[in-house]
Amino acid sequence: MFLARVLVGEFTLGNSSYVRPPLKDNQNFYDSCVNNSSNPSIFVIFEKQQIYPEYLIEYTDQALAKMSVRTQVFHDFHCAYKWESAGRCWEGGRGDTHPVT
Repeated sequence: MFLARVLVGEFTLGNSSYVRPPLKDNQNFYDSCVNNSSNPSIFVIFEKQQIYPEYLIEYTDQALAKMSVRTQVFHDFHCAYKWESAGRCWEGGRGDTHPVT
């Protein structure tokens, strides 16, 4: 599970057909869309620059008795995608891997 910081900016009611937010005036677009303007619980963003996945949280079931949690901070995050596989970290866009520390 990722814990991310998200810039929602100015938002408006969304529609499932939108591929970008609607215009808020003649020149500027809204930053994001929501499911309910007065009490939003779903935010839809359209640009990867609005997302910073700060933590990757992993849960491991150990004999159904204990729950352990491990987190990793992405201080050097340069793009919208980064994940760990088999003890190595992959950063999308650059295509390089390095050991997870």
